[in-house]
Amino acid sequence: MRFNVLDIMRFSAALIVVLYHYTSGESSEPFVHISWLTQFGYLGVPLFFMISGFVISASALNRTPAEFAISRGTRLYPTVFACLTITTLVIQTLGEGGISFIQYLTNLTILNLYVGQEFIDGVYWTLLAELKFYVCVLLLLAVGVFDKFKIWLTVWMLMTVSFLIFKQPSFMGIFISPEYSAFFIAGIAFYIVTKEGYDSYYVGLLYAAFVVGSANIYEQASGFMRNTDQLEQVVSVIIVGFFFGLFFLISKDKIQIKTSKALMLLGGMTYPLYLLHSMIGKVLFEQFDSVLHPYISLLLITSLMLFMSYFIHVIVEKRWANAIKNYLFEMLSNYRSRSGKVTEP
Repeated sequence: MRFNVLDIMRFSAALIVVLYHYTSGESSEPFVHISWLTQFGYLGVPLFFMISGFVISASALNRTPAEFAISRGTRLYPTVFACLTITTLVIQTLGEGGISFIQYLTNLTILNLYVGQEFIDGVYWTLLAELKFYVCVLLLLAVGVFDKFKIWLTVWMLMTVSFLIFKQPSFMGIFISPEYSAFFIAGIAFYIVTKEGYDSYYVGLLYAAFVVGSANIYEQASGFMRNTDQLEQVVSVIIVGFFFGLFFLISKDKIQIKTSKALMLLGGMTYPLYLLHSMIGKVLFEQFDSVLHPYISLLLITSLMLFMSYFIHVIVEKRWANAIKNYLFEMLSNYRSRSGKVTEP
């Protein structure tokens, strides 16, 4: 089952993050007329995590650990290789440079922080959060308990609350992102109730996820927005409530959108757009600073990012990544045939 509305939500989340990085924060002065609104674009990240929880639940069900690993690995890494390489070349040639080969190589793994290397582009921290989530799902599949949702979601939520209040278990951040766990949990729960319907457990879990996620967003607001007061914090929580409302409508089949090539294209462009825009945009804004009006720069750079995202999606994701995935699935099928194992549909 394909939820076409998620393509719109993905693209919208990516676009508001792009506008947030380009027009708010330290760069907000030239965009004072819109920064009061675009400063809330950082909330595209928790929306991404809710979408991820929803989509990954659908992807993992009825798949073996190997199938899940291939599916997620080929979705994640080829685009990272392409986008990170382009970003590095732009920084080295047009920006300040200073990127070592070791930093570049370790960033390609997304595990660079574990070996003491900073992210080349700060937005990649969300990929590490995603990768941790994928690994946890993979482990649940490997031990055969992924479908025991009520058990491990309860444990995860209790650990999240404990960490956010008491900073315990202190090691939780190593294998999952506690600050954003409520949004992953909400996405998973919304997928389950979409398939199975609501019961008292999932109503309670979603309420807890909203409270915990909103409380964290309320506290984070001052770190993501300039001159934050209580109004901005409350508005941030209201926006999170809007996200939960959208997923509720999706779960009740109240939002139905027909499939179209344009819609699927927008959904496909989301990932490369998110990875490309930040540091490349920063370098280009610096290049255009004294040449073009800020709003013209904004239009040109955003259009360029969309154009580049289109080609990354078409060439890297649809051709190379799909070819790699098909090859690995064929290898897996051949291995199962040789070992006498039955390939799952």
